Amino acid sequence: MVKEDYIKGLISVVIPSFNHKHYICSAIDSVLKQTYEHVECVVVDDGSTDGTIEYIRDKYSQIDRLHVYTQENHGAHYTINEAIRRSKGEYLSILNSDDIYSISRLETLLGAARKEGKDSLIISDVSIIDDNGEPLPISGASDYYNALNKKLSHVPEEYGFFLGNIAMTTSNYFFHRNLYDKVGGFRDLRYTHDWDWALRCCEAGNFVRIHKPLLSYRVHPKNTLSENRFWKHVAENSVIFSAVLIRNGFNTKDLGKLGEAKGVMYYLLQNESFLPISVLYLLTTRSSEAELFNGLSSGAIEAELESLQRLSHLPQVIYESPVSIASRLGKYTHGVVRNTNSILGKIK
Repeated sequence: MVKEDYIKGLISVVIPSFNHKHYICSAIDSVLKQTYEHVECVVVDDGSTDGTIEYIRDKYSQIDRLHVYTQENHGAHYTINEAIRRSKGEYLSILNSDDIYSISRLETLLGAARKEGKDSLIISDVSIIDDNGEPLPISGASDYYNALNKKLSHVPEEYGFFLGNIAMTTSNYFFHRNLYDKVGGFRDLRYTHDWDWALRCCEAGNFVRIHKPLLSYRVHPKNTLSENRFWKHVAENSVIFSAVLIRNGFNTKDLGKLGEAKGVMYYLLQNESFLPISVLYLLTTRSSEAELFNGLSSGAIEAELESLQRLSHLPQVIYESPVSIASRLGKYTHGVVRNTNSILGKIK
């Protein structure tokens, strides 16, 4: 439902907080120090147990434009939706409690949003930092981001979210409230609630990227991306991509009429998170978004995919993406050639 009583020109920065006492003041300070001052900061704490909420309330007790709320633990997607519900701004910006805005981020993105229209999702380039806030040039996240940017240099930028999660995090999302009302809230997903929402935005509106590093994205041991739950990742990625194809006209009963799905598939096949075997399985066993997300929330899809791999007696690697498999083969081939040359050198 559209929120008619928003305050024009006000930016609401919503911060979902959970056990980030060590980082959250850096996040909040980066909001309060923005060059654009017509900003409110809405923190919703998702049941932290490390003293976060008491720490915030004590440190910022005199700051009128900071609003702090608490709730029982419900997860990141619920907390973001709740923070947006409690906010009053015409424009909305998300900041996770372990990330940091550059001082001119909101002013810059607001200018772009006003130019591009109310249905635009605005993001910026990202700097990746470590636990102590220092640049982190070498990591899985930085390798992923650099590789994705390289791919994007050869295709239209609006396909960025089909090639990969070019935003990297919900902290990179800036948008008019109209877009949120149009697309709907974040769904109950552990790892891909941000990516799923961005894909829906790209289909419903416009995607704009500002080529300035206006966000510091922190990578540390407590990030969800560090969790090793293979089949949970497979299930979520497979569902969101199956949903994308269904929304774009993919129909297993009439493969001659692929609609926009044919173009979307071209870019998804270059995405290292796109899993063709599990996506094909879901597209042949579910015919709607509702069926997909019901199966995901019940745990049925995760169990089915794991069982499918076990019963097929195929190695787990076959359920990875074509990009990942090609990379593995490339490393294997390189190793064989290197070892062969070494042996031949000794023979000579």
